[in-house]
Amino acid sequence: MIGSQLSHFRITDELGAGGMGEVWRADDTKLGREVAVKLLPQEVAGDPERLARFQREAKMLASLNHANIATLYGLEQVQLPDNGHLQSSSSSADGEASNADERPAQPIHMLVMELVDGETVAERISRGAIPIEETLEIARQIAEALEAAHEAGIVHRDLKPANVKITPSGQVKVLDFGLAKAYEPTTDQAALTHSPTLTAHMTAAGVVLGTAAYMSPEQARGVEVDKRADIWAFGCVLYEMLAGQQAFRGDTVSDVMASILKEEPDGDALPANTPPRLRRVLDRCLTKQPRQRLHDIADARIEIEEVAAGKDDLLDRAPSAAIGAPEAHGRRWLVAGTIGLAALLLGLGFGRMFAPNPPSPQVVKFDLNIPDVRSASLSPDGSRIVYATGDALAVRDLGNLDPRGLPETDGALRPFWSPDGEWIVYGARGKLWKIDAQGNPPTMICELPEGDWSSGAGAAWLPDGSIIFTTGNTGLYRVSAQGGDPKLVLEPDTDHELDFHDVQPLPEGRGVLFVVHRTGEGASYDTISVYVDGERHDVFQIEGQDIQDPAYSPTGHILYNRRPNNPGIWAVPFSVTDMTTTGEPFRVTEGATLPTVSSNGTVVYIPQSNARVGQMAWVDRNGGVLETLGEPHELYPMPALSPDGNRVAVCAVEGSQWDVWIHELSRGTRTRLTFNGDANDAVWTPDGTALIYYDGNSTTDFVLKRRPADGTGEPEELGPGWFPSPSSDGRYLAYTRRTEGGTSDLWYMDLESDGEPSQFLATDAYEFFPRLSPDGRYIAYVSNESGRQEVYIKRFPSGEGKWQVSVDGGVWPQWSADGARLFFAGGDDILEVDVTVEPTIRLGTPRTLFTRRSFGYPMPAGLPPGFAVSADGDRFLVVQPVEDDSFDRSVTVVLNWFEEFRER
Repeated sequence: MIGSQLSHFRITDELGAGGMGEVWRADDTKLGREVAVKLLPQEVAGDPERLARFQREAKMLASLNHANIATLYGLEQVQLPDNGHLQSSSSSADGEASNADERPAQPIHMLVMELVDGETVAERISRGAIPIEETLEIARQIAEALEAAHEAGIVHRDLKPANVKITPSGQVKVLDFGLAKAYEPTTDQAALTHSPTLTAHMTAAGVVLGTAAYMSPEQARGVEVDKRADIWAFGCVLYEMLAGQQAFRGDTVSDVMASILKEEPDGDALPANTPPRLRRVLDRCLTKQPRQRLHDIADARIEIEEVAAGKDDLLDRAPSAAIGAPEAHGRRWLVAGTIGLAALLLGLGFGRMFAPNPPSPQVVKFDLNIPDVRSASLSPDGSRIVYATGDALAVRDLGNLDPRGLPETDGALRPFWSPDGEWIVYGARGKLWKIDAQGNPPTMICELPEGDWSSGAGAAWLPDGSIIFTTGNTGLYRVSAQGGDPKLVLEPDTDHELDFHDVQPLPEGRGVLFVVHRTGEGASYDTISVYVDGERHDVFQIEGQDIQDPAYSPTGHILYNRRPNNPGIWAVPFSVTDMTTTGEPFRVTEGATLPTVSSNGTVVYIPQSNARVGQMAWVDRNGGVLETLGEPHELYPMPALSPDGNRVAVCAVEGSQWDVWIHELSRGTRTRLTFNGDANDAVWTPDGTALIYYDGNSTTDFVLKRRPADGTGEPEELGPGWFPSPSSDGRYLAYTRRTEGGTSDLWYMDLESDGEPSQFLATDAYEFFPRLSPDGRYIAYVSNESGRQEVYIKRFPSGEGKWQVSVDGGVWPQWSADGARLFFAGGDDILEVDVTVEPTIRLGTPRTLFTRRSFGYPMPAGLPPGFAVSADGDRFLVVQPVEDDSFDRSVTVVLNWFEEFRER
């Protein structure tokens, strides 16, 4: 490049290169001056839309005229011909046109800027911390530059020591104003390829931009920024000049960003004679919440000018949480000389009146966008989270933005930590497993009793090395963490209770919290109990409300999720000494669930927006969407198609109640069939005149009811059970019914007689979701007798024979109208099997038709969503996730949450 001619600019020397392009010293032969030219990266110059935006930004930036801002002269374009010689694409300096025969090979775009001689502030700091007096002068000029730019509506976005030059005469020049925004890509797929100098990247929400060590917390979280991001960066530069080291450090970009979000700068590194007023400027610039930060850089400039003028009298300062006050994490800012000076002048006792008040640790809240997240658990020390998705488990260090997948954990749900944070335990494939947090292969602890690990499962690893757990469908079991046979230690009262859920540890290994799933009015998860020293104590109950996911907080409370009334995370004061509540409950945050709290005051939870929001859609045999039905809504994804194919019954939420709704496909209307809440699993009678569903609000267990589809009359009670399936002639009704041992069996009843219901299949395993064949001679169902759910067929009503349909897991069998095919779900896959019944059952090989987009949450027992199939077997009715950012799955992390909690 040196010696090359770019238009009327002759390259004389190289000045540097970075994320925003190469920079060269050049002679402007037209105006007779030296300039700096910056060649734009190809990703900018080669993108017409981006280049046009860059030209608009450059025009605005060129309007800045300030002594402390390096001037942008203009934007030039130069052609590089095939012969390799650089040639101007426009008229040359003497007005002669360029050679028209030289066809350009590629354009070169460059910025022409004021050439600023001298060293950068970064180079100056490399020799050591800058004396306070010199720092004040440099900081004052930087502030003046920012003030002028902000008044013109321009935000720097990438202020750092390397972007500030000091001329030999001592004048400060801030470089590259606004260029970070000008380099913004046209898509949201920019890669952060220049770490740790994350320049030339997008500022839109979701993507971080700026040099890592100087990014504001809002930049680190990838959200939109304004001039307050510059004020934060100014504070970082000011600190670095005084301390000789960066305010926020780390070995990787992720470590630096975690430091920005979680930590405070080391006050011990500041000079002992740093004026208290200057410390206050630092504090107000480096406040993590933008609303509490200095709102205008002019305020910082005024403070700095007054400090430089010697106006730093202690009595001029109002008590504040200035840099220098103790922090909860152990770091302390030193207010050097302040207390001693006050003692000398006013006496130690009087001096305390003017000492700064200890500040509260800064509460920082941010979301981790985790597609398909289903549950998350915070490690005991608050440094990591483990979360379950539709695929497997992953661990995420809160000091590192990159998750680490855990191998061989497919199908895992509800993971939890060992007390030392070294192990993670989870349930999957009918077994309880443990895996070390480093990701070595998992080890089986035990076979799960009475079924799979459900979405209501929970466990606590106690200090004595035992694990107390429930699968979500059982009582409490204890097993050694080293492996062994689980022992039942606490059973539900079968007269009033169904099972236990959501086991969580109490502090110091005192026992466990768990939730009781009761029968009776509401049939809700409405009681929080404790199991301590072999005894059970009920500690808290709200009739008619679902209470889930209790977690002990070191603040002396039990947190829990509540719905349907006033849904969200609530807290009730609790004494671990007396095992009793000590006050009235109150809501902590609305619209959230699954809280876990660490010992250091960090809390994580899943926002309630991660609800079952979806939309029904018809898809073809390849999974292609044919049409959508209705509006996005919070749906239970088990749609039921009427015999004539013109109506769909589905369970949906309205006013926090789950009820059955009917969609008229031809009219596009939606009407409500049930109004009591907790109604689900609806199926149509063969003639299409009525629906059979279960009602969870009855006075006993789930009760099957039949009601006319037009909503007239009162529902007819058919008896206990759920997952109903009527025969095609309307005579028989097959269904699932709970056993006394907590599992489920298959039953059927004759709807045309008054006889007693008959048990069809009873085993020690879970059998559920029976589906009678169109000719009424066979029944397909799901059983976990092999250790995982599989689809089977038996003859009906004799129960003779047994044929396994699925070979790698399957649920929700559905017959084709002619009985020649059976469809089922294998995770997010929809599969098809050919069925021949004469002269005996013969089954084809299961074949996958299509894979659904994961809906992002588990059904009960961790099962995938259901589906319905058209009579010809060519169309499938599914509930699919809504493609809307407002429904993204995320985990919320709150650092120093105890401080926010105390305010309540």
